[in-house]
Amino acid sequence: MSIAFISHQLKALSHTDKLYLLQWLVEEIAIEEGIDFKQTPISAKNQALQFNWEGGLSDMNQTFSSVALQKKALEWR
Repeated sequence: MSIAFISHQLKALSHTDKLYLLQWLVEEIAIEEGIDFKQTPISAKNQALQFNWEGGLSDMNQTFSSVALQKKALEWR
């Protein structure tokens, strides 16, 4: 089965049917991979991002510049 054929078939589906298909695919992959994502509830309310790490390395600002840290981060990738 070609990707073009699948793409053509997907275009014929309604938005709701595409969502059901996506949900089914995610559940099938989760079963194959042994992931039980339903055991972990997801909070429906929006939670603000926390920046409790902010300033955690402020004592090192004399040792490393932001450019040096960016270059180091690129090496780690």
